[in-house]
Amino acid sequence: MLSIIIPSYKDPLLHKTVDSLLENARGEIEIIIVLDGYWTTPKDDPRVITIHLGKNSGMRAAINAGVAVAKGEYLMKCDAHCLFSKKFDRRLIQFSAPNQVQVPKLYDLNVENWERGKERPEFQYIEKGTLKGKWWPEYKSKGDLVDLMTMQGSCWFMPTAYFHSLGGLDEENYGGMGREAQEISLKAWTTGGSVKLNRRAWYAHWSKPKEWSLGKPGKEKSIAYAQSVWTEDKLAPLIKKFNPPGYV
Repeated sequence: MLSIIIPSYKDPLLHKTVDSLLENARGEIEIIIVLDGYWTTPKDDPRVITIHLGKNSGMRAAINAGVAVAKGEYLMKCDAHCLFSKKFDRRLIQFSAPNQVQVPKLYDLNVENWERGKERPEFQYIEKGTLKGKWWPEYKSKGDLVDLMTMQGSCWFMPTAYFHSLGGLDEENYGGMGREAQEISLKAWTTGGSVKLNRRAWYAHWSKPKEWSLGKPGKEKSIAYAQSVWTEDKLAPLIKKFNPPGYV
């Protein structure tokens, strides 16, 4: 079974996202919606579980709360404003490996028509100093399953056991928001795992204005901690592997 975690904070497209997941999955799934400090009427479907957090705690806490009750062998996190390809679940599971994070191919989401929009760049690199994920359209790699230095973060998939082996998401040091994609990607790459783009599955994501934020101090905390942990020396093997812009 695939457990799908959707952290949500007052998202107007949550129910459409749930419908897309239910319509396009072909295997056994459960959808765990984590409402972060607000309430909305849940979808009436036995495959949908709703968790309500009493206060706005941030994306890391919401994801961890969803994983805590997940029953699936596999785990996928997605934002609450996404459209998915048919058989996305089977195509992700087909390529799964024990120490591997997968990311489906990314497109823009046309919200008005609820359709897949233009293709987004497939690759990102980790910017020197800021550790921010930056689009990298110049990077090329062939195949159905290819290496990613980091990811955009709105959707990722892995075996549930692997998420636990990575220690989940670190709420204490990173805080509620910020650098989630780099936390997952760098934990995987520096402990013998990998992050892969799966071109056999896709999702479309709405790049909406940011409504879900715990404020500037919380974001600054996550950035400062990431910079203290992921030094350039520690990232040297990954820098050598991908040769991203800005590094000598």
